[in-house]
Amino acid sequence: MRNGNVIINNIFNTHGGSVDINTNTGVNTVTNNFLTANGNPGFANTTATDPTNALLPDLSVSASSPVVGAGIPLTTANGAGSNTMTLIVNDAMFFQDGTWGAAMTHGVTLFPDWISIGTTSNPVQIASTNYSTNTITLAVPMTWVSGSSIWLYKNSSGQRVLYGTASDIGAFQVVR
Repeated sequence: MRNGNVIINNIFNTHGGSVDINTNTGVNTVTNNFLTANGNPGFANTTATDPTNALLPDLSVSASSPVVGAGIPLTTANGAGSNTMTLIVNDAMFFQDGTWGAAMTHGVTLFPDWISIGTTSNPVQIASTNYSTNTITLAVPMTWVSGSSIWLYKNSSGQRVLYGTASDIGAFQVVR
């Protein structure tokens, strides 16, 4: 594994063994992940015997899964904001503003992310992102306190991925 990775809210299938991740905090950030060696994440159907079946394996989880609502925010606000569209965060690399990829996909299959600031029920669309300054420009003015949690609310396909009071661990969110 290369250095400088940030791995948050993922599920690792350890097959009963360990995961080879360098957790040296000076090298990589690895936090709040679920290891299958520590329990069953409750996948819907892990059958993978037919490579032509596009529906299997089904790695969505049930509402009673231990990964549901166990996620943490991806970053936090670095400073307060009052009725402003400029949000400085500790790490903007988790989010995109819809300008990546082929121009013909913009607004068709690729959209700016939406984030929630403070609580999971406070969504706003991203207008632009400056990764070198960790500055996110919002589509509308918002207000927050310093240290507010920043969650991914809608991903770049326009799909809502945040439900309840916290995100789920893993790629698929349970609609609740």
